[in-house]
Amino acid sequence: MPNRFQYNTKANPFVNVSDVTPVSPVPPVTPSRDIRFLPLFQVLQFDSLSCIGSSNDNGTCMNSQDCTGKGGFISGPCARSYGVCCVFMATCGQTTRENVTYFVNQGYPKSFDDTGSCQLTVHKSRPDICQYRLDFDQFSITAPEPVNHICNNDQFIVSGGSPVPGICGYNTGNHMYVDAGFGINNPIILTFVTTGSNTARNWKVKISQIPCSASYRGK
Repeated sequence: MPNRFQYNTKANPFVNVSDVTPVSPVPPVTPSRDIRFLPLFQVLQFDSLSCIGSSNDNGTCMNSQDCTGKGGFISGPCARSYGVCCVFMATCGQTTRENVTYFVNQGYPKSFDDTGSCQLTVHKSRPDICQYRLDFDQFSITAPEPVNHICNNDQFIVSGGSPVPGICGYNTGNHMYVDAGFGINNPIILTFVTTGSNTARNWKVKISQIPCSASYRGK
């Protein structure tokens, strides 16, 4: 079966009222709604819950303050409306350590038509992360040259993990797995290199962190 990716074979990959006597019986006090529900909020562990937001993007269920404090955006409720589905998107020059992050081009959802290098640094969300899955929800950059199929112009490079050849062209709908390596302080770096202007480019890469014990790890 032919490889779906277009590779660059020459690239270097890379959460006191006691005294008062009442004259009539005192009615029981009904606790307020917030007091009644407080213990439930304390029990729920939002950080461990995944969710799908109103935008159909994958996110993490947490309280709204944590979401905005971490730079995410609220995309609908989760956990029976006790939390919000927080979606994280990042672009050039940023760093993430969330369970799921979307790496998008500058100006997204508009296309990008300039030259340069756009990097995202991805740290493990916890020590037992073994893999990253990269889903190319959108991936359209300059295609390789037609003869030897080499990515001479635009290129997507993964560095810091297991060696992955650079790819280019149209890869929407494809995905790849990247080994996270050992240790909590060893990030991977995702880079889009673009050369030449007046070329419409779009990318939206979903980065999912996969624990070592997960049954859905890539083989």
